Amino acid sequence: MCRNFKEFNHMLYRLYGLVIAIDDLLEGVPSVAHAEVVIQVRRTTSSKSFSTPSHWFMDWHFPEGELWLSFAKVNGGYLLRFNKLADFFVKNDGNEIAFIPKHEVPTDTIQHLLLDQVIPLVINLKGGEALHASAVLTPHGVVAFAGPAGSGKSTLTGGLFHLGYPLVSDDCLALFQKNEEIRVIPAYPGLRLWEDALVYLFGGNGTYKSVAHYTNKRRVEIEKKQALIVQNRSLSSDSMPLLIHLKLKGRTTL
Repeated sequence: MCRNFKEFNHMLYRLYGLVIAIDDLLEGVPSVAHAEVVIQVRRTTSSKSFSTPSHWFMDWHFPEGELWLSFAKVNGGYLLRFNKLADFFVKNDGNEIAFIPKHEVPTDTIQHLLLDQVIPLVINLKGGEALHASAVLTPHGVVAFAGPAGSGKSTLTGGLFHLGYPLVSDDCLALFQKNEEIRVIPAYPGLRLWEDALVYLFGGNGTYKSVAHYTNKRRVEIEKKQALIVQNRSLSSDSMPLLIHLKLKGRTTL
């Protein structure tokens, strides 16, 4: 059920075609004044807020073998445990997310986990499909680039954005089917780049914010430049047709 949480002093944001209500500032994500809320996000301070899982049904690991994320089915939804970082509870229908950070985990890390890890997983609960891919909009449709970490998805997308193609997504591509056509829903106007790609594409004099404390990647907020580009392009907050999906292989260097 969609609700309007503006009356409760929550801030409203739109990404992946979803309006979320949260009482924290989400830097770089477009806010909306009034809209029907699809997902309510709240922070909790007690682990007692979550049911204790009896079984973790899936684990994700880094290539080096270190545990990254564990999944458990609990009463009313799913528990996502990011190792040594935070726990997120996602309701069965995806309409509510509650989280509790581990001690001294910084705010930017929690925002990254929410925006770039948890909400993309919720897209699947909402009837869509989330792909590990970056994408830009061309005059003929959306071109997406998939590939493993380090293959250059964000760098290539950043380069095309620099040439005047609107950014659709960085790292997560949200797909939905509409009238037997695969449609793309834009994420939010932000890029996450390594320092060499950042300097090459945007120069070394800008102010770039941390993505998370455990990575050297930096977040490039491109909302103002995106707005200028969009004036001459048909980037929609609703959906756009997917033109082509390309897969990148291996790591790239500048």
